[in-house]
Amino acid sequence: DALSILDLCASTGSDITEDTVANVCSMAGNDYLIKLADLIKSHSTEQALMLIDELHNSSVDMLRLLSELTGHFRDLMIVKVVKGNQKPIVCSSSKMKALELQAQQFDIKEIMSILSVLQSSATAMQNGNRRCEMEMAIIRLCNPEIRQDLSSLEQRIARLESNPTVMV
Repeated sequence: DALSILDLCASTGSDITEDTVANVCSMAGNDYLIKLADLIKSHSTEQALMLIDELHNSSVDMLRLLSELTGHFRDLMIVKVVKGNQKPIVCSSSKMKALELQAQQFDIKEIMSILSVLQSSATAMQNGNRRCEMEMAIIRLCNPEIRQDLSSLEQRIARLESNPTVMV
């Protein structure tokens, strides 16, 4: 409960910050989520898998990470769709600024496609190897060409159209 978490945070002997709470609760902090989303956007599969490995080796639960990543892309979706200052997102002002900056890099179709992959992976993760399922999700997210949804096909066509030398 909250008091137990507060006791654990206080026992670290330092000021209690967002980072302290994240470490005590074994949560992947915002930095990991933002970095992972950036790696997905840049199609950096190898680096994304290395980050997953680093988080796994730091005892981050893969189901929790998947849930947090889903929440992160949900927040990006909300930032993209809801205009104005009143967004249904509970976070610090610094995280909101980071979300707004990162949301500019994605279009809404891309975010929706990513959320679909993450939701499917959450279901599959219940019965299988969590690490392997997380890695498969990251590979699918970083490589839209292996996904079979309409949004991924549109992304591939747009990439081809933006680079006419590839089409020749």
